[in-house]
Amino acid sequence: DVHRGDTVAQNLCDREIETAFREQFPEWKGYEISTRFTIVPRPDGTLANVKYDGISIWKKEEPDNVTTINDLDHPCMKLIREAVKRVPRWEVRIIRGNLQSLEWQTRTRL
Repeated sequence: DVHRGDTVAQNLCDREIETAFREQFPEWKGYEISTRFTIVPRPDGTLANVKYDGISIWKKEEPDNVTTINDLDHPCMKLIREAVKRVPRWEVRIIRGNLQSLEWQTRTRL
């Protein structure tokens, strides 16, 4: 079974992250930012847990020069964690009776 999440809220989350990064980190203009998470929803779609795989930051013209942020207390991670918490309902996938986690990635050019 698949129960669709609130894709509007998920898209707003992406835009919120992008806007917040532009406003709070103007020194990163011209950089690209990517982050991946593993979302663990409850059966009702609310967030049970999330695992952050870090934030990758690089200049478009220097794709091999990547900075990675893994510290959950870093201001960038706090910003992303707060945005993810505001999504009211994530997609729920139940396969053979097991609730599946889902991978989610956001990528922004500042």
